[in-house]
Amino acid sequence: MKGPHDVARTQLGVSEATGKNDGIPAQRYMRGDALAWCAGFVLWCIHQSDNRWRHAFEAQHYKCRRVSGFIDVAGENGVFRPRKGYDPQPGDVIFFANATSDVGVAGNHCGIVEHVTEGRVHTIEGNSSNKVARRDYAVDDKRISGYASLA
Repeated sequence: MKGPHDVARTQLGVSEATGKNDGIPAQRYMRGDALAWCAGFVLWCIHQSDNRWRHAFEAQHYKCRRVSGFIDVAGENGVFRPRKGYDPQPGDVIFFANATSDVGVAGNHCGIVEHVTEGRVHTIEGNSSNKVARRDYAVDDKRISGYASLA
């Protein structure tokens, strides 16, 4: 079974054309719109996977293109889990609050959990330094607001 994290691995290195939410990310993940695209990337990976939740999130595509909307849809489907007390799994969506975007603006961000080892959650994130990239965080990092449990 192909999970969202498997799909995300195939996108590593995809980057914007000019650093202005454009190029392949805008076309592939945002249906042509030059907007912040971390949530669009995650949504695209879920939709390309065999995950059982792919249709529920795709049905709310335009709402899920915003991190706050994505969190709302996860809650409506009963899969949102707060950071405290939850053990993230590969393929989960990770949500961040008070992250700083590439242009220095505080806001929300999301990515896909690739794996968890030795107290660190390893992610693949879209729109991370204007590209799809791997990152890692302590599992108790206060910037993590929660997860969409898609297992």
